[in-house]
Amino acid sequence: MMKLVAFKHGFIAVDEQNECIVLRRTGHAEHIEISFPFFDDMHVIRLTACEALNLRNALNELAAPHLLQVTGE
Repeated sequence: MMKLVAFKHGFIAVDEQNECIVLRRTGHAEHIEISFPFFDDMHVIRLTACEALNLRNALNELAAPHLLQVTGE
């Protein structure tokens, strides 16, 4: 299974193009892989299921409902 998360305002402010993060789990793998496909020198980040859930929880806390109202998303 693979998921793609696109975003604006990437790592390099050279152009206005969108970038993305690829999340991948293969078969019954115990790890979730995170990669930045447009950067050759970036390594794949491999998270255990627990680490992936901790990341999800941290993002949920940071993206609180009041933030969504401020940015208009």
